[in-house]
Formats: sequence, structure tokens, C-alpha cells
Amino acid sequence: MSITVKTGKTTSDYFAVTKTVTDETERTISLVYPCDMLSPTVSIKGGRIDANYLTGLFGRKYWITNQTVDKGITYLHCNVDAWSSWSENIYGKNQFVIRSETQGNPNINDTLFPSTSEPISQTSKGTLITSKATLVIGVI
Repeated sequence: MSITVKTGKTTSDYFAVTKTVTDETERTISLVYPCDMLSPTVSIKGGRIDANYLTGLFGRKYWITNQTVDKGITYLHCNVDAWSSWSENIYGKNQFVIRSETQGNPNINDTLFPSTSEPISQTSKGTLITSKATLVIGVI
């Protein structure tokens, strides 16, 4: 099965959502099976190509991580560029981060982070309508 994609060069940062790609060339490729959508290998007839970026495969964008040539066929080993591939889902979104490597959010009960302070409790005697009860109020 032949698929038309574009290959090119980018010097954009790995984590940049929008990449600048130059020297784009349209190419016809074939998938190498078994095929992994996140790390596919594709083949192109001809020798080594001068590119490090591939677009148009599975509607995603890929880094070309390695090239091998065997008997006139070039194999491009790729890894998905998640930042650019899903940029439409990243831009314009408000996210509430509840966990990070360095700190927790004290307003959210997160059992993976230990409490940063000891619980404070206060006990007081009170009367509820017709019976007496002890109320315990706890704040963490």
C-alpha cells in the first residue's frame, strides 16, 4: 500500500507545539509490517534522504530517528511528535493541574502526596434539640 507523505527538516525544539519545517518534499512511502502507529517504520525507494521530520502519516507528525538503506530501499524509523500531532487539542484549553513532581495542591485530596501538616481537631460539648452530643470538627 502506497501512502503520500511529506518529509522535511526542522530545527524547532522537541517540546515546541508548532514546528517550522523547511525543504518539504512529497514522497510515496510504504509501511513496514507489523506497524506501530507511535513508532512506525516506513520504506522509500531510493537512497538516504536529508530529512528529520515526516508529516501526513496516520494524520500525525513524526520525528525521523534513524535511517537504514538496504538494496536501494531506505527505511525511515520514526517516533510520533505528540506535541505537534495533538496541537489542536492543546491550544486554547484551560487545565487544572492537580499533581506535579515538586508540590501538591492542598485544596485537593490526593493520597499520593503526604499531608504537609498535622490535622487540627477541636472537640466541644453541645446540645442537639433534645439530647447531648459531642461534636468533633476536623480540618486537614
